[in-house]
Amino acid sequence: MGLMISNLLAAKYSWLGRRQKVAFKEFTLAKLIIEVALNVKSVQKKEVEVVISNWLRRAKDRMKKPE
Repeated sequence: MGLMISNLLAAKYSWLGRRQKVAFKEFTLAKLIIEVALNVKSVQKKEVEVVISNWLRRAKDRMKKPE
């Protein structure tokens, strides 16, 4: 996901839109990522949502780390 969304932008989103952030699950990009993951790997939709949610949650921490 880091190739599509910067950490600065990701820090403004959460999966459900909690804590005054925008709900990422409503975007077409989120739906596209889920569809691709379901077609490529044998995973459940909820598993993909959890991975995306965790990735968004850690965006602020990734900005603090030197590259």
